[in-house]
Amino acid sequence: MPTDITVNYFVSKRSDNHYKRGRENEMDPEISHDKLLEKLVGSPHRPTTHKVTTEASHASELLDTVPPVSDVQVHDSRKAFGHALPVEEGTQSIDSSTAASANNDALYNSIQCGEHSNSNKCRKSSVVSKASRSMQSIMALNSALLLLALCQFSYQQLHPQTNVWNSNFKLTRTQIAAANLSKSTANNVEIALRFERTNNAYPKLTQHDPFYHLPSSYNPENPPPAGTVLKVEQYTNVSHYTTPMSLSMSRFLYTTETLNGTIMPASAYVLWPYLPRSFPDLTPCSSSADKREEEDPLFPVIAFAHGTSGQTQACAPSGLRGLWDDFHEPFPLALAGYAVVAPDYLGLGVEGTPNPYFVLPSQANDLGFAVEAARQAWPEALAREFVVAGQSQGGGVAWSFAQRQVEKPVSGYLGTMAGSPFTDVLGIVAADAEAQNNGRVVGIAQGLGSVLPGFEMGEWVTEAGMARWELLKEIQGCGLTGAQLFSAEGGEVKILKEGWNLTDSAKWYANVSNNGGKPFAGPMMVIQGMDDPNANEPVVSKSVRETCRLYPDSQLEYSTWENITHVPVLFAGQHMFLDWIHDRFAGKPAQKGCSEKTMKPSRGAKSSEFAGFTDATFFIEYDVYGI
Repeated sequence: MPTDITVNYFVSKRSDNHYKRGRENEMDPEISHDKLLEKLVGSPHRPTTHKVTTEASHASELLDTVPPVSDVQVHDSRKAFGHALPVEEGTQSIDSSTAASANNDALYNSIQCGEHSNSNKCRKSSVVSKASRSMQSIMALNSALLLLALCQFSYQQLHPQTNVWNSNFKLTRTQIAAANLSKSTANNVEIALRFERTNNAYPKLTQHDPFYHLPSSYNPENPPPAGTVLKVEQYTNVSHYTTPMSLSMSRFLYTTETLNGTIMPASAYVLWPYLPRSFPDLTPCSSSADKREEEDPLFPVIAFAHGTSGQTQACAPSGLRGLWDDFHEPFPLALAGYAVVAPDYLGLGVEGTPNPYFVLPSQANDLGFAVEAARQAWPEALAREFVVAGQSQGGGVAWSFAQRQVEKPVSGYLGTMAGSPFTDVLGIVAADAEAQNNGRVVGIAQGLGSVLPGFEMGEWVTEAGMARWELLKEIQGCGLTGAQLFSAEGGEVKILKEGWNLTDSAKWYANVSNNGGKPFAGPMMVIQGMDDPNANEPVVSKSVRETCRLYPDSQLEYSTWENITHVPVLFAGQHMFLDWIHDRFAGKPAQKGCSEKTMKPSRGAKSSEFAGFTDATFFIEYDVYGI
């Protein structure tokens, strides 16, 4: 049976408009020597592809005609495009594992023979393409081609990930009508969802990724205690992700506990540095510490709470190429030598579980039990000592964990860093724009019934809003897609009911979820951008000051940052919070009592227009929060 072998030459920089769902431009298989050189040298931005149809039994012969040249890479186009693109039935692509067997003569033969490689003439002459060519000139040309390939591949060893959409998603007419979407909103939803799916680490949607499937031994009627490990993926293939080089990754499933005490499964990841940062007083989690060798690595732990990624199963950061918060926190923390333990939160990742979105104590449970489960999975590698960190929703979760620590302490806790934290959620909702609040409040309402018995989503959300939530759930959209749906045609479609925030359920929610004005386990560092349109600075400052008024002996360091917004404050303050975290592990005493200071740009306020202090500029990524 014929087998199609695709051999790709990636010569210099890729050109996006040559990739259409993974089907590269194909050259004439009967290409001449001169034309080949012209393609390799004269078109430096164009990847060229040559298909060779051969009997399956001769595929290996094609690759083994002469000793291997390991530096020539043969590239699998499926891997080049985020592992999500279809390959026609009956075709086989040679991936990088075959590169060591490839050689210049075989590659030259595949180019020369093309679709005629199964002819006797071609099989008998694996190097010489035409009898009229002298052996000397052939060898000279092959050497030149090999030299060109080595020069090009010497600086292009990485497999490129997706640089075009990995999705051609389209809403159906039925879906558009059911959610009452305008043409513009439907278009925006489609684009947003394509972008989100393109950022999936794996080709399959999260619900189809086997990692998130519970082991057959798990019994939801009789689950193990919260903090129990259910499944461990020791070495996650980071070539699927856009993590910085040198970092490695693991994923695991574990049990957590909802606000009302129900035990449910959840997912998490660990981001490992190349080497752990060394501190003299770290202690291993293992009870058999005396069996450890002194040279065994011991990783200090950051318990990381992520910002809002969405409310559906597909929004688990462990299944996204950049782990959602990427260079905001998890990447620099891991690069600084800390093992980052990060839960996805209940309802994100594992199928069939509710997502009590923005019920901050529930996510604080997820964080605490993820730490306990990680200790079970890696008792010899992880230190008992840990610092909590988070931003945005994650900043609210981090603060909530510090409050949880007063009544449900987890051993080894050293302190909390909360960036742009949500404190009084309803107060922030009142201060923010309607379009922004629609999505947040719908997100809270869809999961509140899982922790507040008797609550119905319709108490807060209109029928139009509920229809749009059902569509978001059906298409497994996340934050960006939800933002398009709940912008509600600029406010023309009412999403929230009048007076929803005055209901008994809203009062219950605020009492349970609010941070501030409550005792917490310090020390805690809070950093806040003064131009933040999301976690509104006056509301956060009020919560900080109320806490310090009621608990003046608390160890709370609060800094506000002029001319800067929600996410960029993390970049502006990165050196400060990394130093603060280092001091906690080093055993340096934190300052006593509460303190507050305002940070100003060292080059003056005018520099903010050009320095990226707002979200007008992008760093490394797209503006995933949309603010």
